Amino acid sequence: MEAVGGDVDLHVRTELRHLGVPARFFYYFQAAEGLNLIEEGPGVGLVHFGFTRDHRKVCISPTDLSIWEVAENPPIGRSLINSSLEGFLKFMAICEKRISSQQCVDEEEEELGEECIECWLKVANDIRTRMAKGDSSALFDGSYWSDFLSDVENGDYG
Repeated sequence: MEAVGGDVDLHVRTELRHLGVPARFFYYFQAAEGLNLIEEGPGVGLVHFGFTRDHRKVCISPTDLSIWEVAENPPIGRSLINSSLEGFLKFMAICEKRISSQQCVDEEEEELGEECIECWLKVANDIRTRMAKGDSSALFDGSYWSDFLSDVENGDYG
């Protein structure tokens, strides 16, 4: 990732590169082609490095490396995703590992059967428990991760 706009701190570029931000996390995160310092609006001072599935910006704070979701239009403005870049990446790894190891698919039915629904509820609850141990501040109602886990509960995470 190279800076494409604004003056992006070398520390931020180094951390993003060193910790290995993935190009994609299911449909919930897509890396941007470069880094861009946000110079106005609700994300001012943050560094944009990706997008949510709703095309909101995923940004990092150069001061504390916290991760934020930034919407261009009020009332959302900006919302905490994780208190650290390391936490963001750890949450992704927890989800990838837990979901990829799960066999909750009933390929013969169009709709999820009761067993599949119970399976995905268990997966979501397991992930939520692991996340709460690492960064409970990221699991408030309406947050990036609580929305993701709601979709996991429905088997519609990716």
